[in-house]
Amino acid sequence: MSTVTLTRKRELKWLSPEKIIQNENNPRGAHAFTRDELASLRRSITAHGVLEPIIVAPYDDDLYRLIEGERRWRSAKIEGIKEIPAIVVNRMGDDQELVVMFNVHTQRRGWEVAEQLEAIKTLMSANPEKTDQELAAELGVSLATFRDRRQVLNMGDQVVTSIASGQIEYYAALRADQVSKTIARSRPELAKRLGGEQGLRERLLTKAKSRKGITRDLENIRRDAADIAAVPDDVLENFIEKPQATLTEARRAAKSLEERRAVEDLVRDIKSVNTRLKAFAVDLSAAPNLVELRQALGKLIDTAQSLETQILDVTLSGKD
Repeated sequence: MSTVTLTRKRELKWLSPEKIIQNENNPRGAHAFTRDELASLRRSITAHGVLEPIIVAPYDDDLYRLIEGERRWRSAKIEGIKEIPAIVVNRMGDDQELVVMFNVHTQRRGWEVAEQLEAIKTLMSANPEKTDQELAAELGVSLATFRDRRQVLNMGDQVVTSIASGQIEYYAALRADQVSKTIARSRPELAKRLGGEQGLRERLLTKAKSRKGITRDLENIRRDAADIAAVPDDVLENFIEKPQATLTEARRAAKSLEERRAVEDLVRDIKSVNTRLKAFAVDLSAAPNLVELRQALGKLIDTAQSLETQILDVTLSGKD
């Protein structure tokens, strides 16, 4: 196994991005360097410049070969930055360059989401006069990302602490808040039964603690919550009230509940028809009574046909 020795002779220089050439050994895929992927970094560089030096090695004449920092280098070129800081190390072979790239990236740890939340909270407190857009620009993040972070902060310190400790996934907490707001707005009666917007949020956060991987279900509910046909109230109630239930399981349980209610409705209809028949008295000597008899028999036939259709529907749905 080869080892890489970097000499103590290192130098920090300010170099023009035009004097740095790309390293074809960089294992990052092309998708990591699209303009959209670099958007956040470009905003930061435009506002503050390149804060962390890239790493280069002498190449030829007045040129340098990039070892680490291609995203910063590309972003600086796009934004027209004249000079960027670079640490110049000794020249090395291709395999040694790859080892250095690997070690730099595996040893670097970005800020966790909870750390980002604390930083945003401090920044907002210190700059109450600044808009979301101004703060997002200073942090080099999109406005949508900043507002999502702020929404989670507004859920309270307890939620932030749960995210920091790993009890709740960040996106699960965010979607729980969004779903509770959507249901409260689009289905007020259902929200009231489940404790209002706050009660819904608490139930969903509790569910997120006990069931990992809930985020996708919450995203689907958020997308379809306003459509009762897509997500009936029974489905939502089953999903919210059962801590371990997935959305698919909640749909199955709700289907069984619908079938049971349909059968109960049929039983009530049959009992009602039976009661009316017992109360009906036939007087064959009275002509007007014959008219009533024909009318009653017509209603009975119509009711029987309707019951037959409902029974068939329930039977077929039970086979799905």
